[in-house]
Amino acid sequence: AVVSTQSGHYGRGANTTDTGTLKNYLEDTMKGPRPANSLHVTQTILTPKMKDTISGLFRPPRNLKQFADQLTPLLPSWFEEFSDINLNIAIVDFLTIDLIDQLINLNVTGSGACGSGAAAKMKSEADNPPTYKTGLLG
Repeated sequence: AVVSTQSGHYGRGANTTDTGTLKNYLEDTMKGPRPANSLHVTQTILTPKMKDTISGLFRPPRNLKQFADQLTPLLPSWFEEFSDINLNIAIVDFLTIDLIDQLINLNVTGSGACGSGAAAKMKSEADNPPTYKTGLLG
């Protein structure tokens, strides 16, 4: 499978501290055609600047988790908005189980380029984990 960011800027993120700027960047880079049978990877992360790091010594956000907390609650609605764009992989600073489930479901239901293939298998394995016998008589 080909990994494509659709914008042609492989590995480049929005490089912003602002959620609005990040959303605009994501919308712009997700538009347009991409090769068939490709995966779409997006970086949904905020990038703190030096001034953010220094000010974090004196007031919140004091760490990367607190910095990312301003973005994390927005991501589920963003991914729902982007569902027609076939988003397969999202790079985020801090994951939640709900966010993982949402991305898997977007791919399982056919909204993502994986359709019902690998994502469906991952979902099935997550819903039905294997059982292991333990102990000598197990």
